Amino acid sequence: MGHYGFARIIFNSFMLGDYYEALRGGVDSFYYMPLLRYINSFLMIIFGDTMLGSFFIISFFPIMIYKIMNILLLKNISLTFTIIFIFFPIFEALGFSIINYIGFTVDGYGEGLAYFFLLCFIYLYFLKEKNNFHFFIFGFLSFLVIGLRPNYLVLLFSIIFFYSIYLFYQKEKIKKLISNLFFMYLGASFFFLFLAHNLFYSGEFAFLVTKANLDYNKIISISDYLFFLKSIFIGEFNYEILFKIIHHFRSYIKPYEFWFMITLINLFAIFFLKISNKIKILSVSLLFMHSTYFLFLGNPRYSQGAWMLSFIILIYSSCHYYYPFLKVKFFQRNNKLK
Repeated sequence: MGHYGFARIIFNSFMLGDYYEALRGGVDSFYYMPLLRYINSFLMIIFGDTMLGSFFIISFFPIMIYKIMNILLLKNISLTFTIIFIFFPIFEALGFSIINYIGFTVDGYGEGLAYFFLLCFIYLYFLKEKNNFHFFIFGFLSFLVIGLRPNYLVLLFSIIFFYSIYLFYQKEKIKKLISNLFFMYLGASFFFLFLAHNLFYSGEFAFLVTKANLDYNKIISISDYLFFLKSIFIGEFNYEILFKIIHHFRSYIKPYEFWFMITLINLFAIFFLKISNKIKILSVSLLFMHSTYFLFLGNPRYSQGAWMLSFIILIYSSCHYYYPFLKVKFFQRNNKLK
């Protein structure tokens, strides 16, 4: 109700010509995901006061899954996993099911849109031939994702930073390199609109959302971990902090959820495989992203996009390395027994 309420305020103010109030978005400083209200108000122009606009956008989810898979895998494998994504929610916990994103959208949250734009971002990332327009859209998509799901700033800015270094070492012509980087960062620079809004309307220096929102979602602090380590070394074991840390971890990955553990371990294993640097960049960026859940909430709404990408990397690794390795080992063993 809150997200759609803000969207209605924006839409009504815009139609009345009150652009100051329309751009304000119902608040002086953003507390919730800032961009969802503006996207909802824009979609109201076309689809009316309904959720149809969001549903229309996320209906392209399977297409983006297939396009990304088709870059990384064989066509028949890509098609198989796309069908699984649409019809068989066997990997739902890992974010690899359209049901998840329909559910988020029905509830009125922005994660369905955020993770669709995240897939578009990853598709352009893996796309081999890119022009300046592609690089601009690549950066602009990071702005859309962060505006809808602010905690993904860590993942996207990590990818953009490491990808910039990757481009530098590709030995491209310096003019082309500068042009590509300029358009990529130009697209990403829309991120500063959130800071401009907060400064203009409230005078608060908040890049995305207010500090109160960060404090609310920060379940455990770095100092808790430091105090716990200190208690070990000085021989005064602090069980209270230990139970607090364990409780927080269990809210992210429970002991029996081995599928999450395998997916995470694979992100580390990537660095020991002869694999493309783009996959390694994505893996290390995902590890940075997962590390944020040591401090903040890691429930599905906040982490599903990271798990989805981590699972796609697991599929890639399994098809290109683990399965061929096991096949050769077992095949050779069977031949020897014969």
